[in-house]
Amino acid sequence: MTEFTIRDLVEEFGLTLRTLRFWEERQILKPARRGAMRIYSDADRETVRRITAWSDAGLTLLEIREMLSMTAPARNAFLRRRLPEIQTAAEQSHARQAAALQSVLAGLAAEEEAA
Repeated sequence: MTEFTIRDLVEEFGLTLRTLRFWEERQILKPARRGAMRIYSDADRETVRRITAWSDAGLTLLEIREMLSMTAPARNAFLRRRLPEIQTAAEQSHARQAAALQSVLAGLAAEEEAA
């Protein structure tokens, strides 16, 4: 069995020490301890990979916690139900960003005309 330190996982996944500790506080991640040192197994590493991927996909920590306890078919069904909601939220976010950018551009154009 391969063992990883917290620094190994931070470097591999581009996370912060605080993020991994936060997941541990929330009992989403449960590394072994050797004295004061956290020791992560291959399974812990896979859990970090999943958490990171699911978080990047827009799932909340509560949803991620639930997904970690699900079977693969249950996760698949959950994600298929959740996908349209995530897509809608992303579209709304992009629309808000585009509107904000248009507003900024209009303000800049008005400043240029006034100058």
